[in-house]
Amino acid sequence: MQGTRPSSHHFVSPLDTRYLLSSCDVAEYLSDYALSRNRIIVEVTWLRYLVAEGITSISSLEPSSDAYLSEICQFKHEDMETISNIDKRINHDVKATEYYIRNAGKAMLSRTHGQPASPTTIGKEIAVYVHRLSRQYTKYLTEIDYMAKFGGAVGNFNAHKMAFPDKNWPLLAKHFIENKLNLTYQEYSTQIECHDFISEVSDHISRVNTILKDLCVDMWLYISNDLIKLKGVQGEVGSSTMPHKINPIDWENAEGNFGIANSLFHFFSSKLPTSRMQRDLSDSTVLRNIGVAFSHSYLGYLSILKALNRISVNEDKALKELDENWVVLSEPLQIHLRLNGVSSGYEEVLRLTRTGSMSKENMKQIISTACGGNSLLESLTPANYIGYAESLALELKNRKFTSESKRTRN
Repeated sequence: MQGTRPSSHHFVSPLDTRYLLSSCDVAEYLSDYALSRNRIIVEVTWLRYLVAEGITSISSLEPSSDAYLSEICQFKHEDMETISNIDKRINHDVKATEYYIRNAGKAMLSRTHGQPASPTTIGKEIAVYVHRLSRQYTKYLTEIDYMAKFGGAVGNFNAHKMAFPDKNWPLLAKHFIENKLNLTYQEYSTQIECHDFISEVSDHISRVNTILKDLCVDMWLYISNDLIKLKGVQGEVGSSTMPHKINPIDWENAEGNFGIANSLFHFFSSKLPTSRMQRDLSDSTVLRNIGVAFSHSYLGYLSILKALNRISVNEDKALKELDENWVVLSEPLQIHLRLNGVSSGYEEVLRLTRTGSMSKENMKQIISTACGGNSLLESLTPANYIGYAESLALELKNRKFTSESKRTRN
């Protein structure tokens, strides 16, 4: 193989083969092609800026020269549409939002430490994840300053000051970075930008991925317990030997991709802010793998969107579980007793309910005997003892989880 161009079958990363169609959106912005394209744009923008500031041997660009520079910067129209296409595909959590609103009041048994616990609703549990993700976006991801340095070989403008001593180079660099490139100027640097902001981005994206990985695990467990049903896809094979199976492969693929991405993001976060004295080259190969981490993250996001379109709530199973666990009403019962002066209310209910399985009839009898005719307590069932779960889920849809970028430069 040495000296010959490998075929696609010899590529090392599955991002370039199996997942090529899914990861190509990311490649437009985080690839060697994107790096070269943006380098050209920055250099052409800088040249025009120097001419405008009178720091070149020419006072202005000829129209033909300016047109040539514009031609150099041109790239395909579909490249400019990529971000909007991604936005349309992801649709800003619309799928998850639809899901928790539609299922806001559908009761289910919760589990803490794997054991039956106070009832909740499907919609509220999905709303937990929507709220967590929205908070990460509005509080952190929109507040990051994307930095750039422009200070010469070691950050002091040594050569710039010698060549044009009458120019205020720090001010010119700041103006160029912030007004022409719409980035934040790193005033104090060595030969490189210190990469602290990349560490911040890595931390925040890995946190988003961790939240989504948590969702994947929970959905996998709900599917395993038959509380969530998977819709079959015509022609799809679930198992090579068991034809009846529909496997939660999208949730599993997302979980795996988030694991790969986060292992890289965690490394970026700790590695990239460090550099020997004014510069070493150990960050170079690391920086070239940022796109790999984002690509695996993106694959995970696509898998979750696909998975959300293939699930439905098994209401019969959820209600059956609730009806088999009337013992969860021991919580409101012991609270009622203690509120009414029975200081040993918890211990009394513990003694009555830790007797093995607790049928509906047994629990209703215990409540009737202990509550003294309290109509509210006697009206409780596992299916309606859900607190504010439904209203919490529905209230979330009225929240505004958008954040204007703080950069307003022209």
